[in-house]
Amino acid sequence: MKIKIKEWCLKIASLGTIGHLPFGAQIAALLAFPVLIVLGWLCWLSAIAFYPIATFLVVLIVAAVYGALRCECDHHPGVIVINNLLGMLVAFMFIPLTIKFAAIGFLLFYITKYILPFVLKKLCKCEFDRWPLLLTLLGVDVVAGFVVNIFLQFVWWMAH
Repeated sequence: MKIKIKEWCLKIASLGTIGHLPFGAQIAALLAFPVLIVLGWLCWLSAIAFYPIATFLVVLIVAAVYGALRCECDHHPGVIVINNLLGMLVAFMFIPLTIKFAAIGFLLFYITKYILPFVLKKLCKCEFDRWPLLLTLLGVDVVAGFVVNIFLQFVWWMAH
């Protein structure tokens, strides 16, 4: 039974076969837009239902990545792509979904995601090799999502 749970975690963390595709991480990030639309609709219907479902989604993502890392190995497995989906969800929290914001946010997310580790190494003298893999895998995407979210919030505020 233990093996099956780890396999399920790996399937969830890799979003089925998406993690095995050549641009699986980018496809997973694009899948955040339909999830955002459903969550926005759910929030519009009932905030009481939105918060438990959003919390369950985040806990599911963290648990799936943890289980998948325990199943795979101690190195970053390239098949885990659900962290990109979580980062994009954070990037577009409370941002109106328009085509312009989606395109700008998507590009900024990936630029920030790849620049952020270098900036943190320089400013904070962080050595990511010593951190747990779960923290670096999810943490970089979530922090990049927050940075993009703050920028998009500022742009939206300036536009209105």
